[in-house]
Amino acid sequence: MSFDTESGGRKRTISNASMIQRMNKPSDGSVKEYKTTSKRSTVASLGVIPQVLAGPDRVALTDPDPYISNKNKNKQAQRELTRNVQPVENFYPKRHKAKVVVWADLTVDAVDRLNESLNAEHVKQVLADIFELDNYKDNLKTGIKMDLFYYTLQFAKEQKFSPEKTSAFFSIIKKIFEVCIETPYGNLDHTFQYFKDLLLCHSVNRPPYSIELFSPHEVRKISEYTINTFFRHFKMYKYAFTPMIRLDLAINYVGMPPSPPPSDSDLKGTEGADDDAAGDDDKADEIDEERLAAREELRGMVKDFLTTESKKIEGNVEQHLKSAVASLNSQIDTMIEANVPEKGKKKK
Repeated sequence: MSFDTESGGRKRTISNASMIQRMNKPSDGSVKEYKTTSKRSTVASLGVIPQVLAGPDRVALTDPDPYISNKNKNKQAQRELTRNVQPVENFYPKRHKAKVVVWADLTVDAVDRLNESLNAEHVKQVLADIFELDNYKDNLKTGIKMDLFYYTLQFAKEQKFSPEKTSAFFSIIKKIFEVCIETPYGNLDHTFQYFKDLLLCHSVNRPPYSIELFSPHEVRKISEYTINTFFRHFKMYKYAFTPMIRLDLAINYVGMPPSPPPSDSDLKGTEGADDDAAGDDDKADEIDEERLAAREELRGMVKDFLTTESKKIEGNVEQHLKSAVASLNSQIDTMIEANVPEKGKKKK
């Protein structure tokens, strides 16, 4: 809303905010609050109250409504409390999507440094510098990870892989290792499926989803090596990198009076009981011998049971690995037969 006024033969427009500012401005130059009812009701519904400052058509916003401010603070505090609390579902086995991992962990410079290394100690030192494994000689977990990385590079060197193949194969082993230890639950099937997806992603020319980096013969070699080394010791990696939880339980009985201190009569009674206890030592020794014999017998039974169960578990793991190798070899054979043209056909 505006008004037209004439002053000295000139016509000018005065805005509504300027009129209210002039009307509400006191003589001492201080600032008064905005008094327009319609504006206040509209802006107050948004949680802010406008205030007119000195100067033409300048409006500043004061602090938000305290109710809305406290509500936002409560939401923010609740969000910060639940931010670091991970639900139980985060520890369940997950399915991971395979992608191209060439140069993901080992860059060109890193592969060159590893190829220029003269001995095993120098290779491990380079790996320690790249992946921050400086305490691999003292820390058992870091030492296990260092051995896994070192023998992975040794296999790539024996197969005479190119720098691209070495980087991709190293990242594949590193990825399945991270999937293995990400959850304390059993995820052997998920990890093996992720390994097959990663191999397929680097053996089929289907950009940008996959590239033809490894040949079918190299895929077979990689599969046999990984199954006979990593997946054969899968439970060992799981056990070594799963944190151990210890529960200390203390019980406090609420509402029960504390135990009274022993009296003089109780102390005298204990002195007389000492003489009787000295005569019963022989009987106690006989009972202890019987208990030791029973304990040894029970220990032997438990040991035999655990031995038989461990043999059953080893047999199941061996059978599972053999079936996995057979299925993977059959898939590789079908891929090779699909890529090799028929020899009986003649060229036209």
